[in-house]
Amino acid sequence: MRTIKIRLKERAAARQEALEIARRLDAGERDPRWAEEVLTFHTLDSLRSVLTDERIELLRLIHQRRPPSLTELAALSGRDLKRISEDVRRLALLGFIEVEKAPVAGGKTKQKAPRPRYDTVLVEIPLT
Repeated sequence: MRTIKIRLKERAAARQEALEIARRLDAGERDPRWAEEVLTFHTLDSLRSVLTDERIELLRLIHQRRPPSLTELAALSGRDLKRISEDVRRLALLGFIEVEKAPVAGGKTKQKAPRPRYDTVLVEIPLT
């Protein structure tokens, strides 16, 4: 599996860093750090709004139990299916998980099976 790094960086600093990386790439430079999978947030509140305790628990359940459907994930978590669906959609949009569609035995409908993309999430908060 892979690791995703989450970092806090002020908007202006993140923009400046992206422009510098683009300039260096255009010049033919390469740096292995540029291949890291990084998700940047500009405030701690925006990070907290995405990585809630409930969503972190879902990430753990998905990684450890590999539920075959969102219904099973809801049962494992003891939470409402509607809320699970919303959280899974948000986690998938941000790239933390993938949702595979698998046919249900004997029918044409498909169930959604959440799958982890990472086994580690690192949070980096620079103090300078």
